[in-house]
Amino acid sequence: MTSHPIAFLQNVAKKYSLNFLFNILQQGLRFLVLYLAAYKLGPALFGTINIILLYNSYLLNANLGAVNGLKRQIPIKYKLIGGTDAEKASFNILLFNTVSSIFWGTVIAVLFFLYNVLNLKDSIYLVVLCVCNGAYFYVQTLVIANQYWNKLKLLQAGCSLVLLLSAIALWFLGKDAFLWVYALSFLLPAIMLILREVKIYPFDFSYIKENIKIGFPIMIAGLVFFLFQTMDRLIITKNYPKEAMGFYALATTLVAGYALITNLASEIILQKGIAYYIKVGANTKLRAYLFKITGAVLVCLLPILTVAYFLFKFIIEDYFPAYTSSLPIILNLTIAFFLQQCCIGTGNYYYIVRRQLTYNIVMVTSTTIAFCLLAYPYVFNFPDNIVDISQRMILCSVFYVILITVPAFTEVKEIK
Repeated sequence: MTSHPIAFLQNVAKKYSLNFLFNILQQGLRFLVLYLAAYKLGPALFGTINIILLYNSYLLNANLGAVNGLKRQIPIKYKLIGGTDAEKASFNILLFNTVSSIFWGTVIAVLFFLYNVLNLKDSIYLVVLCVCNGAYFYVQTLVIANQYWNKLKLLQAGCSLVLLLSAIALWFLGKDAFLWVYALSFLLPAIMLILREVKIYPFDFSYIKENIKIGFPIMIAGLVFFLFQTMDRLIITKNYPKEAMGFYALATTLVAGYALITNLASEIILQKGIAYYIKVGANTKLRAYLFKITGAVLVCLLPILTVAYFLFKFIIEDYFPAYTSSLPIILNLTIAFFLQQCCIGTGNYYYIVRRQLTYNIVMVTSTTIAFCLLAYPYVFNFPDNIVDISQRMILCSVFYVILITVPAFTEVKEIK
């Protein structure tokens, strides 16, 4: 296996180009549908939609990390020992993920309704989306862990097809119909693959317990990282009207479009890194391998982000005049996003070698710093606005890069 970064990218392009294209199709359609919602509904309703989507993303952690554990245990343990353990674990995690999504989605929705964060209709939709998105997240994790790339394409194609229907519902029927069809875009392809791939076994809580034990620290790391990434939006949701969230969400939707490139790259790097680690069994070699790949990814990413920014600047000025105040936010969040991608390899490194405690400490520290930088105007009653919040996200990203990189480079002990 070669460790040269350019050779790695060529190998990825050859083996995973179709997966990349299907991911582009799915996430690109999602991105376009949300921009259509911004255009059709205006900043206030678009802000409401993004508040629902934001909190739904947190609810993907309702399974307490069991799904995250499954992604690691299938290639590293269950596949190696053979037998039916992978199938039994997959079935039991499916049950637990479904029940947990219903329970925690309902709890959060009731609280949001009681405290007037969402109205009754949007609170009910939050529960439905939590279950639908949770099912999709489970199936996506299952096929990636098993490296069923053809089935991943099928999953993404099914989601893309229903996303097209959600755009039609939005245009002719409005916000509520759009939200329901949008939820179905995750549920229907997930059910299709669950019925084909998941075999029924007797309930066995030991598989759930095992995968929570492995996945809970991973979940905490991901949750803290997501908190770091979305703290600006949480502060805006708390301190500004929904219309302000709509302006800011136009920029974060574009950043989510950028992430469709890096998320797939990160998943592929993770699987390749696991295989490389099994082969060489040395942390320092794995670290060097991942850092070289990260450098190559960043070289490819920079011109893409530059072209995308100027393209969308033109589109917004000509076709979204109500959102022109979002342009400086888009620039600031694009810079912050690029800085955060400098750590794709580092994050995967901590995951593979199971240094989750170190990673969690780094993320808690980074998130604490981000909270202080983003929230201090509201604690001390200083004047602030959403553009200034986006500027401070750049500084938060600089601290994050420093804090996450230094511990990985200073490790001298080999763990085989």
